[in-house]
Amino acid sequence: MIGVPASIDKNMKSAPYILALIIGILTLIANAEVPAPKVIKIDETYGTLAFKGWVERYDEGDNIRFVVKKLKLTFKPSGDVNRTLKIDAKHLLLIATVKPETGKGPWKRIYMKKSSIDKSLTTTSPHTEIINVEFTIPKSTMKQADRLGLGVTDGSLLWPVLRKGIK
Repeated sequence: MIGVPASIDKNMKSAPYILALIIGILTLIANAEVPAPKVIKIDETYGTLAFKGWVERYDEGDNIRFVVKKLKLTFKPSGDVNRTLKIDAKHLLLIATVKPETGKGPWKRIYMKKSSIDKSLTTTSPHTEIINVEFTIPKSTMKQADRLGLGVTDGSLLWPVLRKGIK
C-alpha cells in the first residue's frame, strides 16, 4: 500500500467540510428566488391591424429586457388607419421617443431596435403570430424616454402595438 503524504492527508480530512460548503452554496443559488417578470397584456387595434398577446418585462441590472412571448396579429382591411390591401410585416420594433420641447411637432426617436418577422397578412390569410422575440434597452435610455413602445412595420407604414406604450 502506498502511503499518503501528511500534507495531503491533512487537507483530505477537511474535504467533507469543503464539499458540504460547496453543496450548501449551490443549493442557495439554485433555490434563490428570481423575480417574476412584469407581464404586459396586449389587446388593441390600430387601423388595419389588431394585436392580442403579452410581453414579459425583466429587470436585469443596467438593462430592461422585453420578451414578446406571444403576439397574434389580425388583418382588419376595413380599418380606418393604414388602409392597405395586404400587410407584409417585415419588422417588430422597440422604439423610445421624447416629446418635442415645444409640445408640437414630431417626437424625437432616441432608440430603436428591430427584429425581422417577415409575416404576410391578407384577407384570405388574416392571422399570424409572433413568438419569443426579445429586446433589451438600457435603463438610462428608458429614463430619458417619454414613451417606449412596440411597433410593426412593412417598411412604409407603422402600426403601434400599444398606444399607451410599455414603459
